[in-house]
This record gives sequence, structure tokens and C-alpha cells, in this order.
Amino acid sequence: MRGQLPVLTLTTLTLLGALGSVPAVAKEQCTQVDAKVAATWFDQWNLALASLNPDRVAQQYWHDAVLLPTLSNTPRTTPAMVREYFVHFLAQHPRGRIDTRTLHLGCNVAVDMGTYTFALLDGAGHGSEVAGRYTFVYEYRGGAWKILHHHSSAMPELAANNAGAAAGAKSKPGKGGSAVRGGSPNGQPGGQPGGQPGAASKVSVIGGSQPFLNPDNSPHVAQFYPADARERGEHGTVSMQVCTAANGELSMAPEIIESSGSPQLDAAAQEWANAADWIPATRQDAAVEGCTRVRVEFNLG
Repeated sequence: MRGQLPVLTLTTLTLLGALGSVPAVAKEQCTQVDAKVAATWFDQWNLALASLNPDRVAQQYWHDAVLLPTLSNTPRTTPAMVREYFVHFLAQHPRGRIDTRTLHLGCNVAVDMGTYTFALLDGAGHGSEVAGRYTFVYEYRGGAWKILHHHSSAMPELAANNAGAAAGAKSKPGKGGSAVRGGSPNGQPGGQPGGQPGAASKVSVIGGSQPFLNPDNSPHVAQFYPADARERGEHGTVSMQVCTAANGELSMAPEIIESSGSPQLDAAAQEWANAADWIPATRQDAAVEGCTRVRVEFNLG
């Protein structure tokens, strides 16, 4: 009859949706994201790696996400499979940096594609770097953006030229200092790297593939927490730039990037950085000069 709307069956809606002719009330809301915001999602994922907590990393992915990892032939199609992969990958204490990037943004989806490099530590504490290609597909659902698809693969030309060396590198266990937890107020260890943070202090190494903190040979930050500052209730976070020579020694005094607001805590953080053991940055398996940004937290516990 004239004036009545046609009845739209599920099949009709599906077909119209494919043709882009679904009425506005039947369409899903279109949410788009700024490129600068989308670029920060890799940093969030990288910080999840730095926590050395496979559960935190797995939470970056949707429950039906597909992970095609670099060092496994098995597609990871469930949260348990994704988590299991990162249990092994985090043993190498990876820290990543983006080398090249292309972003494609659309309704409820963002695609981040390019090349990245991971800095790793082997079982002997030697640093190395592994370059790869990546694709992250992020999807917006229910007010959150998470990874729907992640594909990572080794550089094919490098793999072809160094097949033997790459195979040997894959067989080596690793450890490293992407995130180091501080100790308890009395200076005793408050947790092993990758465990629960200590009550008094915490150190996180952030940024690109640069010098590594060697947590096994470095003092706990809590040992540098001034007793009188603690008694006064002073606490806060100090961000510094730490630069090392090719031998791992500091090439200049640690530079305060963001102050804690307490000159005494800032000085204590610099003292800790001077006392810490640093593994130099590497380029193509050779130690080089480099700088990294370090965040030191002095927390009352």
C-alpha cells in the first residue's frame, strides 16, 4: 500500500549493507581515529611487552584476533594461543621500535603497516637486534580499540643472506631489561624482572631499540631512595636520557627530561643510573653509541 515501508528481512538488510544502502538506523556507528592516536597503539603494545606479563600483552588483542607471529608456523587464533606465544617471546625481554610506517584509517578500523626492529638479550646478557615486517589491524568495538589481526615476519632478504645465522639465533634463550622492577623500602629485592613491582620504586626503560639496562647486575632503585626524602613523604617519577658508549659506559651525565619535583629524588635517580649496568645499543650485531629514555619511580611503600 502507498505510504507503507517495505518489510526488510535479514537477507535484504545483508544485501543492502553490501551495497551501502542500509538506512542510517540499521548501520553501525562509524568511529574514526586520528593518525597520531593510532600511532600510539604500538607504544601501548610495546609497553605491555615491557611488563613481561603475557596476560597484559594478550589483553591488547580481541578474543577472536588472529596472530601470525614471526617465530612460529602456527596461527594463534584464541586468547590462550596468543598468550602462550608471548610466554616464550617475553623470555627474550623484547623492546621494539618502528622503523617505517604507513597508516590506513577507516570506519571502526585502522591498519598500521611497516617495518620494525626488536632489541633482545640472549642468555649471556648480550644484546642483539632483529628486524621484521608487521601489520596491525585494529578494530573498534564497544568503546575500545584492540588488535584484530597481527602479522609479523622476518625480512626476506636478510633471511636469505643469513639463513644459518638466523636459525642459530632462534634457538637461543634470552633475557633482558625492557622493564625492571624496583626493590622494597629496605633495599632488598622486591621482585624479579617480570614479577610484581616492589613497593618503593620502579624503573621502566622506554623508547626505541637503544641501550639495555642489565637488571641482574644493576642495583635496586630502592637502595637510592633518600631516607630523609621518604620521611618527608616525597615521591615521584623522574624521566632521564641515558647515553652510553659502545662499551656500555655512560658517555655523559644522565640528563633529567622530566623532574619529579624533588631535586633530591632527581639526584638520586641520576646516581642510580650511574651505578646501573648498561648493555650498549647494537647495529647489525655491532655495539654502538646510543641513548635511551628511562623512567624511575620513587613510591612510598
